[in-house]
Amino acid sequence: MTDTARSDAAAPRRLDVAQTLLFVPATRPDRFAKALASGAHAIIVDLEDAVAPEDKATARDSVAAWLSEGEWTGAGSDTAVVVRINAADTDWFAPDVSALAAVASRLSTVAAERSGHYAQCPFGVMIPKCESEDPVHEIRQRFTQHGVAAPYFIGLLETPRGIVAADSLARAHSVHRFAFGNYDLGLELDASVGPEETELLHARSRVVMAARAFGMPGPIDGPCADFSTDGATEASAQRGRALGFAGKLAIHPRQLAAIDAEFGDSAEDVAWARRVVDAAEAAGGAAVNVDGAMVDAPVLKRAQRIVARAGR
Repeated sequence: MTDTARSDAAAPRRLDVAQTLLFVPATRPDRFAKALASGAHAIIVDLEDAVAPEDKATARDSVAAWLSEGEWTGAGSDTAVVVRINAADTDWFAPDVSALAAVASRLSTVAAERSGHYAQCPFGVMIPKCESEDPVHEIRQRFTQHGVAAPYFIGLLETPRGIVAADSLARAHSVHRFAFGNYDLGLELDASVGPEETELLHARSRVVMAARAFGMPGPIDGPCADFSTDGATEASAQRGRALGFAGKLAIHPRQLAAIDAEFGDSAEDVAWARRVVDAAEAAGGAAVNVDGAMVDAPVLKRAQRIVARAGR
C-alpha cells in the first residue's frame, strides 16, 4: 500500500499513540460501556478468541448494533474503538468485514455527503494472524464498495510468518500499527515460555525494529495474562517499554493503571518536551539551548513524540 493510500485511510489517529488497549468480549455487550469508561485509551471489541464458534454470528450482530447506535462516538468520548475480526483463513472473516463496512457506511453517510469524498471510518480494525497485505486489500476493497475509506488497521503479529513478514509489512505501510501476540506465537513455536518471556525476545525486538525502521508508530506489546498477582503487569510492561514498545494490550481493567504508569509521560516530561518543541520552532532550524542543554535532532524527536502522546 502506498503512502497516499495510507493517508487516505480513515483512522482515529489517536490510535497512533494509544498506550492502553483493553479487550472486551463481543459476547458481552453489557460490558462495552463499562470498558469505554475504564480509562483505557482504546477498547478492542473481540470477535475472535473471546467468542466460541457457535456464537460468532450473534456476537457480530451485537457489535454491529452497538456500533450503529453511535453512542460511543458522543461528545467527550476520548476512548477509541477497535474491533478484532476473525482471521482471513476462517469462514467468519468475510461476514465480519461486510458487517463492519455496512456499519461504517451508515455512520458516515452525512459526512460523505458534505465532503464529496469517502467518509472516514470512526473505528479501527485489528487483523489477527496478520502475515501479508492480502487481508488489508480485501478489507479496503469492501469498505470502499460501501463508500467508506478503509479503517485504521492494527496488524496483530502472532505467528512465525507474521514475525518474518514484519519488515515487508512495515516497508509497505500495509497497516498503521503493529501489535504483538505473545501467547499465540508461543503456541505456534511450541516454545516453553516462562514468566519473563525471554524465549520471545528475538520476535519482540524484530517487531519493534521493523516498526521503527519504516516510520510506523511504536508497536503495542502483548498482554500479561496474570492480572491478579501483584507486580506481574508492572514487570511485563517494564520489559516491553525497555524494548521500545509504545503501549500494551490489557485483558482486565485493573491492569490499566500499571500500563499507564510505565508507558505514560510525567507532567515534568511533557512540560520539558513542549519547551523543546517551542524553542526549536522559534529558532527556525538554528541551534537552540533549552534548560542548559543543546537540542540536537534526537532530542527534538523525543520531545516531539512526548508532545504527540500528550495531545492524544
